[in-house]
Amino acid sequence: MQSQKRYPGSRPFTPDYTHLFFGRDEDISKLSRFINAEKLSILYGKSGLGKSSLLNAGVVPHLKTEGYQHIPARFGSYTEDTVLMPLDVLAQAIVKEAPEDNYLKSIEADDISLWQHLKGLQYENKEKSSILLVLDQFEELFTYPEEDYRTFAATLAKLLNGQMPRRFKRNLRRKVSEDESLLSDEEWAWMDKSIDLHVVIAIRSDKMSLLNKLTDSIPNILLNCYELMPLTPGQARDAITQPAQLEGAFASPAFTFDEETVDKMLLYLTQGGSRYIESFQLQILCQFVEERLVLKKGLTTICPDDLGELESVYQDYYDLHIRDL
Repeated sequence: MQSQKRYPGSRPFTPDYTHLFFGRDEDISKLSRFINAEKLSILYGKSGLGKSSLLNAGVVPHLKTEGYQHIPARFGSYTEDTVLMPLDVLAQAIVKEAPEDNYLKSIEADDISLWQHLKGLQYENKEKSSILLVLDQFEELFTYPEEDYRTFAATLAKLLNGQMPRRFKRNLRRKVSEDESLLSDEEWAWMDKSIDLHVVIAIRSDKMSLLNKLTDSIPNILLNCYELMPLTPGQARDAITQPAQLEGAFASPAFTFDEETVDKMLLYLTQGGSRYIESFQLQILCQFVEERLVLKKGLTTICPDDLGELESVYQDYYDLHIRDL
């Protein structure tokens, strides 16, 4: 198994990088409380600020410790070759996590609804009965035909309301009338228990207005919004220095940044204080330090002169990826 790098570079942080995700403690705490309090939450922010990373390596692992089950779903952009529509993607994501068999199949075993899958998931994991559905890169939904994203919104609204489907309710009444002992007292109790579903939509701030297209089905979709702000210099300093100092089975040995080195990096990332810090650019720069200066040159302390011209770091990065393409 390949040893883990300390910085993911251009890729978003994944749950495997939770222990290396620094600088967003306040956002993790605030957004987690926000999600706990609301059925539907919108996480928005400018591209490159790290919305996916915050969810993957921060909020989701934190909420799992509080008893949440996590269901991730992402649509991908629509093309002429697209086979799965948004509702198909949602269904696959839920079915993947739901148990194959549970007592609800004694009531409906053929055309199983998404509500029934979620209900089964809730019942089979009683100690983790809260469900967190994360819809990342949500702006991709609106690349699909209007009929498809409106159908998706209508289904999501029903799941948020937690209403038992009419067909399931009819079957339940019929089968219980035929056999009063069909369900145990515990199963009846869980049948009456609402599905504790919390949905988080992550979307770019410049695409927020697209959510108005879903208000027919979800009138209050814009009611609960959390904005992810750029990293402050202090947060960025932690994101740069803390992963480097950790001991463990990493690809590189532990190393340190000279204070003036961090100052040089922050000065470049903010263009002299005139712009916000993008997590994307910060990670590319840190990845360069780990791969080129620590692993290849064997440096243990990074000094300002070791960095060279920072503009060339990004030029080399893009040239390399263009060649790969």
